[in-house]
Amino acid sequence: MLEAIRERYIFNKCQVIILDDDGIITLSDDHLFEVPNAQPIENVHPFFETIRHLFDDKNEEHVFHCIHLEIGDVIGNYNVIFNSGNKEQNPFLVLYDFTENCNYIQTIVQRRNESVIALEFEQIQAQRLQAEQVFKNKLIATISHDLRTPLTSIAGFAELLQKQQGTPQGANYVQLISQSATVIKDILDNLLGLAKLEAGVAETQLKKLHLPELTDYLEAIYAPKMQQKGLQFSLKKSAPKNAFIADTTRILQVIINLVDNAVKFTEKGSIQVFLSVLAEAATEPILQITVIDTGIGFPQEATEKIGSFQRFHSTDVEGSGLGLSIVQGVVKHLQGKLDIQSAPDKGTTVWVEIPIQYAAETATAVQTNSDASITLAPLKIIVADDNDVNILLFQQMLAEQENVQVIAVNDGNTVLDELQKQPVDAVFLDVHMDGLDGITTAKLIKSNKLTKHIPLVAFTATNSAEELDMLQKAGMSLTLGKPFTQQQLLQVLQQISATK
Repeated sequence: MLEAIRERYIFNKCQVIILDDDGIITLSDDHLFEVPNAQPIENVHPFFETIRHLFDDKNEEHVFHCIHLEIGDVIGNYNVIFNSGNKEQNPFLVLYDFTENCNYIQTIVQRRNESVIALEFEQIQAQRLQAEQVFKNKLIATISHDLRTPLTSIAGFAELLQKQQGTPQGANYVQLISQSATVIKDILDNLLGLAKLEAGVAETQLKKLHLPELTDYLEAIYAPKMQQKGLQFSLKKSAPKNAFIADTTRILQVIINLVDNAVKFTEKGSIQVFLSVLAEAATEPILQITVIDTGIGFPQEATEKIGSFQRFHSTDVEGSGLGLSIVQGVVKHLQGKLDIQSAPDKGTTVWVEIPIQYAAETATAVQTNSDASITLAPLKIIVADDNDVNILLFQQMLAEQENVQVIAVNDGNTVLDELQKQPVDAVFLDVHMDGLDGITTAKLIKSNKLTKHIPLVAFTATNSAEELDMLQKAGMSLTLGKPFTQQQLLQVLQQISATK
């Protein structure tokens, strides 16, 4: 029985080959493969050529692990032991068949390598996505800063012109300029919040929702565009008399994207826009937005692709446009619903439903401070901005404020020079000035015991939490976002005046 067990589990896994001192095979038990006698061992397999130089060192034993050999029809992996022999014993080879073990180990190693490769690939993908996110955030911040500077001038001078009304038509054009600048500002605000929107941490900013004003604005900007393209345009509203509050900026973004999308893909026919409030006593009101066009349309099954990440790279659903994917993200953030019905050459209908709220009723209307109602104590202020047009706008906005003296400069170094010459009540600093920027200038002012008490106001084109935190740490306790209105500027000055 013992011999049978050895034969099954040991002998059939092992082969012994006896050699002479010249490496000629004298005897083999052929348990693994047949080896002809009286042949040089290297004739069996080229691997054995590597042991030829070991014959000279007697009483030496060498082990070679997991050697892959193909001998005749037999293929396997072997542990090879070579004993160089001595005067009383011939050299010999012992081969242990470890094919199953080697294959198992190889499988484990391969799986491990695949796991490591997969992990490294995931890390590379994560780094790539992180790099893309950083690039996107920097790009958005750069675009925001570069666009807000001229926007400040557009919105500011439009506001000043509106107060010096000429003809009613001219005043209307100026109002449209001002409204358009405001829309661009709101869109930039949404671009800055895009990363937060995707991460699900974007904030909702509730304001009063006035459907008549909203529809008048949409009519003013789209009616000429539709007429120029030869399209029929219909804009209708239906709502109860209640007052509502909602995230009006993002609602306007939804409508503009939907209508722009419809205009882009409609060459003939019509575009219809319906705005209505579905209000029931037992539930919160719902704002329903419907946009119907007679454009090229797209297959209904393609609607699943619209909200994908591909909107940042391409739009592969012809007729759907970039606008629909943006709308889907905003509607999801507002906890609303989006439904699309479309067919090639038959047009597209988009329904959006967004929850809104009833505005609290008050006995008397809330009055905001007008420009005339704001009174300021005598103030001497420094305004630092590397854009001369913005400096001029600032001065013109305060032209009627006889109590306010403005010292205009273009860089941070000049600010520091002026502070050494005379005392001032406040310093307004553009955050991204060339040369000595606003944040560095603010830190230098606050580090000087003679000037650290001076209130600092930041002109900023971004409203990210990171930058606001950085401004606070630099000592800039007040901010004036670009573009700003005359009313906002006066309110900031009123806060400074109140601390004198």
